[in-house]
Amino acid sequence: RSHNIPVRNFNAKYIGSFGINSNNTSVAQLKQSIDEVADEYNELMTHAGYSDEYLREHSSYNDSREQELVSICDPSVKQHLATQNIGLINWRQIASVAESDSEPPEKSVLFNIAIKNLGGGNPK
Repeated sequence: RSHNIPVRNFNAKYIGSFGINSNNTSVAQLKQSIDEVADEYNELMTHAGYSDEYLREHSSYNDSREQELVSICDPSVKQHLATQNIGLINWRQIASVAESDSEPPEKSVLFNIAIKNLGGGNPK
């Protein structure tokens, strides 16, 4: 709140078909999840990162974070986003639209890590 970031306080379609929510961290699943993007804002939650002994001892979602990271960084995912006319956005961009009361982009996805549709794609 102190940074005026609209965390889960904006109208977005939640896409929960990748990673911890689906137990599938593959590149193919990530692309299928991206294909679920609808008009305006979308959020695809990820927990990408590195795992270490501390995380393995304290979290049940540990090594899968590294698998998510590999999928998210796969060059074919970037190409898939471009093919679908979807671009990455961040929380600051969402806050900027919220503050100005301007219209959101035609399609966008917060990849929690974020994705934005650049228009002209095939919304599902």
